[in-house]
Amino acid sequence: MHKIFPALMLSIIAVSASAGQPFIEVFDRAVKKECGSCHMVFNPEMLPAKSWETIMKGLKNHFGKEVGLDEATVGKILSYFTGRSSDMSGSQNGRTFMEGINREEPPLRIIDTPRFKDKHQGIAADVWSREGIKARNNCVSCHVGALKGDYEARNAKIPDGK
Repeated sequence: MHKIFPALMLSIIAVSASAGQPFIEVFDRAVKKECGSCHMVFNPEMLPAKSWETIMKGLKNHFGKEVGLDEATVGKILSYFTGRSSDMSGSQNGRTFMEGINREEPPLRIIDTPRFKDKHQGIAADVWSREGIKARNNCVSCHVGALKGDYEARNAKIPDGK
């Protein structure tokens, strides 16, 4: 009993320490400049490497828009995202985002992940079209700390509006 209790306490501390941890903030200059010039910089841990590879190889039609980047920049951004992806990061956040994902055909959008759907299932359809939100992928409209890695529901504020 005396040996089991300390091990149990360490396990509880480790689990509670990882629960609710923010995502690591994206600091890479190329990622912030190139990706952030059109949309918020999404956290790599929210999609698996295969998704990021498909996204970066499809920049001629990047969700309806053509993105013109040189090969070196594409390679740098791809390396950044795949190396920190949900299946490669080794973090609790990454493991949580991998739950329920089809590894052969992973989603290309964070909003299509089981984790996103689960965390946002109670939000009424009309909320997504509010002036301050406009789209499900506009995380920063509610998660004001998203760019710093904070996606905790307790810190989210859904904008009022029509």
